[in-house]
Amino acid sequence: MSGKQTTAGIIALLIVLVTSIAILCSIFGWSYWPERLSHFQIQYWLLAIGLFLVLLLLRERSTVLIGLFCVVILSTNMVTWYLPAGRPHRSLVKILFSNVWETNLNHQPILNLVRSEAPDIAIFVEVNTRWRKQLDSLQDILPYSRDNKRGEVIYSKIDLAKTSIVPPDSSFVRTLILRYLQIQGKTFTLVATHPSAPATPAEFAKRNRHLEDLGLLLEKSSDDLIVVGDFNATPWSPYYKKFVDRSRLVNAREGLGLHPTWSTLVVRKLPSWLQSVFSVPIDHIFIRAPNTYATSFRTGNDIGSDHLPIIAEISHW
Repeated sequence: MSGKQTTAGIIALLIVLVTSIAILCSIFGWSYWPERLSHFQIQYWLLAIGLFLVLLLLRERSTVLIGLFCVVILSTNMVTWYLPAGRPHRSLVKILFSNVWETNLNHQPILNLVRSEAPDIAIFVEVNTRWRKQLDSLQDILPYSRDNKRGEVIYSKIDLAKTSIVPPDSSFVRTLILRYLQIQGKTFTLVATHPSAPATPAEFAKRNRHLEDLGLLLEKSSDDLIVVGDFNATPWSPYYKKFVDRSRLVNAREGLGLHPTWSTLVVRKLPSWLQSVFSVPIDHIFIRAPNTYATSFRTGNDIGSDHLPIIAEISHW
């Protein structure tokens, strides 16, 4: 066996390994470390493409076919998020969501973003007393607000006087559920939630219990839903999949792209085009209502948090 064949064989094995980790962790990653590995499907896909390009240069036919097969499999995790539905629509509501990060002392960027985007509803998590004082300055454009005193706050152009806050459940306390929200003659329940970051096995279990119990609540509800938050889970986590399947929610990203939102502050120092390579989509807007879907979804500018804000236009068919 020549040196070129040996090199091609090693690279092909690496692609198979990367693909196996990506698939198996996404399907069977119910325990702590495998589930953490499930989130990096974008990175697995890019790594597999890079290795496949090397195989093309080596021109070993059997290994090229193996590499192509693996890249196609991993591509299915990506491509489905970019297939537009192309339906006619009537704009219903524009929503902005941001985890402001309670230790972030740079308030002005998110205030500027909200004013420039002019959403109908702006939702924030990790809001402490200092942040609440800053965000209240937006009440000239978003005069109505509701909060749960635990860090989740909703500001709105839409009158919230007739809405009702559902009492918090002990298993998912960082959640604000607002019923009877009237949006252009339609009635919604708006949910703002923030499960724990799974940084330790204990917090991992806490996040999973939050998603389990909130999913059960939403499954039993007959309301039309808009569910927004920092879920600390990507679409490839089995816990995310179980939550979405149970509650019958549709991610606003579908057909509009992945738009990663979370990375470390070290990654935030990279050029903006490179940040998405090292980031994952854990902030989500979901919809469950007949003929209602998102017609745009994107991230906002860096606001000094470890999360990027997300903005979605929700429309009615």
